[in-house]
Formats: sequence, C-alpha cells, structure tokens
Amino acid sequence: MHWSCQYELIGLVVLLIYIICAIIFESLWQPLALIGLIPLSYIGVFLAFYWTDSNFDQGGYASFILLAGNVVCAGIFIVAEMNRLRKRYPNLSLFMAYQKAFRHKIGPVLLTVLSTVVGMVPFLLYEQEAFWYALGIGTIGGLLMSLVAVGIYLPLFLMTKQSQISL
Repeated sequence: MHWSCQYELIGLVVLLIYIICAIIFESLWQPLALIGLIPLSYIGVFLAFYWTDSNFDQGGYASFILLAGNVVCAGIFIVAEMNRLRKRYPNLSLFMAYQKAFRHKIGPVLLTVLSTVVGMVPFLLYEQEAFWYALGIGTIGGLLMSLVAVGIYLPLFLMTKQSQISL
C-alpha cells in the first residue's frame, strides 16, 4: 500500500470517530475535543521513536490507528461522565463536573492504558522483528502521552469553549 493512501486512511478513521462521537454526544464541539487528543498522542509516538533511535515503519503506522481508538475511548469515558453529571446536577459548573468525572473515570482509563502498555512489552523483546517492535514502541509512547493530553488538554479545550459560549 502506498504511503499517501495509508495517511488518507488515518483521516478516514478520524472522520468516522468524529461522526460517531457527534451522534453519541449530540454535540459538534465535544467530538472536536476528543479528536484533538489524537494528534497529541502522536507526539508521544514520535518522541518514543526519537528517544529509542528506532526506525518508524509499518508498525509505527499501525500504532497510529491503534492509538486513535484508544485515546478517544479514554476521552469518551470522561466526557460522557461529565455530561451525565451536568444533566443530573444542572447547577454544577463545567469545571466541577469535569473534575468529578475525571476523578471517577481516571481509574478505568489508567487500567486500560496500563494493560495495553503491558501487552506491548513482549514486542519490545524482539527488536529484530521490525513491525512488532515499532508497533510496541509507538503504542507505548502514544499511550503515555495520551495520559498527559487527557489530564491537561481535554479540560482546557472544554473550558475554553464553554467560556466562549457563555459570552
């Protein structure tokens, strides 16, 4: 498969994720916040390849596809809980709702990330298998960066939009 076609597939994955999240959340803004998590997690992929001085190949590309789903899933946990809390407690501020949702859902998010990272560790033992090694390096780096994105970027993005809406 040609490289440009592979990157078009990443675009298709992002579009499908956006459409599904827009339907689930009945919002056009919240899915954008979740889509924004994807390129931030990709920073972790590139840093992991840089720090390990490894070659980015088909395995690295596959880690992009894997990360797109995993990172958005973590965001969905938190945003869905935040929406549930705001519906149940209408006087709760957006910040407080996000904070409570984050505290409630960070455990499952951390367990998901940890289990995936541990599942990728065996691929790191066989450096001669280029695809699997690159998949492991890229996925681990991206998932670790996704924790930073969920903890910092997601609340900032959601709070910024809310302040613009209330003006």
